[in-house]
Amino acid sequence: MASVEAGGKLVDAASTTITDIVASVERVIAFMRDISMASQEQSLGIGQVNDAVKQMEAMTTQNACLAEHAENESRVMRTQTLKLAELVGSFRLLNASWQARDALDER
Repeated sequence: MASVEAGGKLVDAASTTITDIVASVERVIAFMRDISMASQEQSLGIGQVNDAVKQMEAMTTQNACLAEHAENESRVMRTQTLKLAELVGSFRLLNASWQARDALDER
């Protein structure tokens, strides 16, 4: 009877140990699930950052093109302004020569 009782205690101890092992495995599984979810979220976040960087790169390229276009247009406008100033200057010279001619005619 003593050996049956001792065997019962060993079975109880083994049962408790197995229960503790199962609980530990369940905690490990929960930790692994949390790590997996965190990895997926991190991957999603990295994808979003990558998309944002691509958009910023596209906007930077577009801004560079617009700046170059504005610079070219500015050069064209400067050339046109110089030509216009030259034309206005010739009108002033013509007007001054007519006024001088009129003054001579009046004498």
